[in-house]
Amino acid sequence: AGAAAGTVAGALVGLGVYEEEASYYRGEVESGRTVVTVRAGDRVVEAQNILRQHGGMVSPFVEQGLPIQA
Repeated sequence: AGAAAGTVAGALVGLGVYEEEASYYRGEVESGRTVVTVRAGDRVVEAQNILRQHGGMVSPFVEQGLPIQA
C-alpha cells in the first residue's frame, strides 16, 4: 500500500491538490480506505449527498471549502 499511497499523493498534487491535503489522502489509502474524487462543478452538495448515502465520507478539506491550486 505504501507505493500506491505515494503514487496517489503525487497524482493529487499534480491535479492541484495542496501537499497537506494529498498527505491526508495518502494516509487514508495507507489505512486501507478507498479515495474517490469527483469534479462536481455546481453540483457539489448533490455529489456529497450521494457519497454519504452510500457509506462514504467527505474529506475535512472539502467540508472547509478549501480551493484547489490553479
